Amino acid sequence: LKRNRDSINEPINWCSVMALALKSTCNYFRETRDSLFDSNKGWAACDGLRAIAVLWVCGGHASFFGTHESLPGLLGLLEPYSKDVAVDLFLVLSGFLIGNALQREVIKGCGQTSWASFYARRFFRIVPAYLSACLISLIVERTAYGTTSCNTLWRNFLFVNNFFQPAEACMGQSWSIAVEFQLYLLTPPLFVLSEKLGKLRSAPWIHLLCASGWLTSCALRFHLLLTLGDSRTTMTPDFAALYFFTQYRFAPYIAGVSAGVAVAMDAKKSLPEQDAIVAATLKNMATACSYVVIALAWLNGGDFTNLVVPIKSLNAVVFLLLSSFLRPLLGLSVAWLLTSCTRGQAPLLNAFLSARVWSPIAGLSYSMYLLEAVGEKFSNWPFLAATQHLSKAIPVQLLRGYASMALYISAAMLLAILNFTLVERPGMLLGKRVISALKGLSQGRRLTRESSSKTSRKLDLEAAEPAAVVPSNDTPVPSTSPRTSEAINQSGQLSGPEQMQRLEEQSKTGQDVKLSLHRL
Repeated sequence: LKRNRDSINEPINWCSVMALALKSTCNYFRETRDSLFDSNKGWAACDGLRAIAVLWVCGGHASFFGTHESLPGLLGLLEPYSKDVAVDLFLVLSGFLIGNALQREVIKGCGQTSWASFYARRFFRIVPAYLSACLISLIVERTAYGTTSCNTLWRNFLFVNNFFQPAEACMGQSWSIAVEFQLYLLTPPLFVLSEKLGKLRSAPWIHLLCASGWLTSCALRFHLLLTLGDSRTTMTPDFAALYFFTQYRFAPYIAGVSAGVAVAMDAKKSLPEQDAIVAATLKNMATACSYVVIALAWLNGGDFTNLVVPIKSLNAVVFLLLSSFLRPLLGLSVAWLLTSCTRGQAPLLNAFLSARVWSPIAGLSYSMYLLEAVGEKFSNWPFLAATQHLSKAIPVQLLRGYASMALYISAAMLLAILNFTLVERPGMLLGKRVISALKGLSQGRRLTRESSSKTSRKLDLEAAEPAAVVPSNDTPVPSTSPRTSEAINQSGQLSGPEQMQRLEEQSKTGQDVKLSLHRL
């Protein structure tokens, strides 16, 4: 409250202060609620994919870390858990949105992209909510259970925890956050390299680099599986690297980046009738193949290690190829379907993913993912302990599993609402202010450089105006110097030495001005 010096001793109206604070708080909560229910215009399919991914992850963890039971054969399809491919949906989605945003910024700015703004936006989007979740997990682990898994919290702060055993990690599910953060750091250099190699606005080089990265990830996965030997019978500890290490998991992300760039560069071009038929046929074939790949990954996992199809019955070469290429192909398939939705080429899928019911879940997805393990300890574990003596009949165990999953998701969602309201959204709002300040600073520097450049050119032109050289004693040299004018008035002409001295003085003066300006 700003007061004048004359009224500094007046009593503060605390009722007005409290009313103003209450009004601001109510407005903030109202805006937070609206932000959860407002779908992303033009990108509603992304909200649906994000919501399905987080429900997929929570459902899988609820069963895998809860019941530890699985039904044999095809009955496993009835289990209330997903396979291990939900994280790939997050990776594709992140790559798609970031690739699209960067490409549109490059097009809008004619190649002048503020990478500082990009990193600031990613930092304030990820780190505040992530740090709060780490703190909550540390308090719960120490006070309620007395475990020491969060002694390695420094790995989480450095975003390298995916390169260590998840059993020894604090917030074991946060390994994928580390993978995404590492990929965020490497994405701008990819665009910079593309700009160096060719004209970025035509976007061929960025697609070529993404394709090279995708093939590199496939080759690394294939090489690792070759060195591990026959993994159908023995799953060595090194096999976990195929799931957690960044170099084996970035193929879906890079596929999403390429798809996002393609959508940003999308131009409506009319094709001849015959070419349009061929293009439509190829698109339909690509869509059908994408659904087949997604179904195969859902049935048997991204690394083809689930038990719906018995691993031992597979040929060694078939298993090697599926384990090496199924997860990268899954990322490519999801990226293609997401591109089709944004272009209006998959209306049914787009209508399903754009349903408004997904919007609040998508908004809470990040905090849900971070705090799901905390909610599990207070909801899922007590329920499983209380129902462990129930009948082992398949219908009873299925109902128990579905109820466990519902409790798990509900607890994660309640904690996510608190974290989103108190930490995540304030962090994003702060990030927007920081980015606005960075843009203003960058614009001010640009204007200063332009002003200095104009002043420098003006002074250079003024300093570079030479006095006319006198070819003979009959033609005097015009000058504005009083000393020179006096000499001209007295004799009507300049001698040779005086001409040289005059030109040298003008040249030296111009150089001094230019040097002073550059120093300034």
